Amino acid sequence: MLNMRLAWLIVVGLAACRPQPRSDADCEGKAECREQGRCAFAWLTTGDGPVGVCQPGKASDCTESRACREHGWCTFREDVPEVAYLGTQPYRTCERSSDAECAKGFDCSYYGECTYVDGRCRIGKDADCARTRGCRSRVYSKIPKCLFLNGLCVAQGEADCGKTKGCAVEGRCTLDHGWCIAGSDEDCQRSHACAADGKCMASGGKCVAG
Repeated sequence: MLNMRLAWLIVVGLAACRPQPRSDADCEGKAECREQGRCAFAWLTTGDGPVGVCQPGKASDCTESRACREHGWCTFREDVPEVAYLGTQPYRTCERSSDAECAKGFDCSYYGECTYVDGRCRIGKDADCARTRGCRSRVYSKIPKCLFLNGLCVAQGEADCGKTKGCAVEGRCTLDHGWCIAGSDEDCQRSHACAADGKCMASGGKCVAG
């Protein structure tokens, strides 16, 4: 998840480089209202003076935004302590605050961060890993990481290599330092490469013709 302080500094930097909003109406007419729920005007006090910014003003700003529908940023939060030092009163944002909201995010489908734990989306169980591309893609030789262990998605072992397309097609069925390789003649003899091309012997991690 993007650090909240960094996210707010980005907003401030962008605001300083373009015409500033002066009212709620200004914010409501901007794309960031529809996209991110930033529909309410607020002054931000900085070292260079006040800067006008748009931020969520109420819960419906978040729930009606595209960021909520497509990415799970649906929970309205105000008085965020991470940015209180910047001087805005109060600072408001749209956040994820449940498993259902985490499940909509990019980080869920790519990294397995689908479970809401301790204020953020994290990898929390086998089911989180099972829904990632790293598990479902079954790429040729990279191991599908479908098991949750110590906060990470990991491979279970050689059994996972046997589930890949690379095992069935090229005989890459043996686990070796994080990759699936052709580790034995038996790996090759069960593969399409052996039946179709006569590559029935293992050599250098690949199936080759005898």
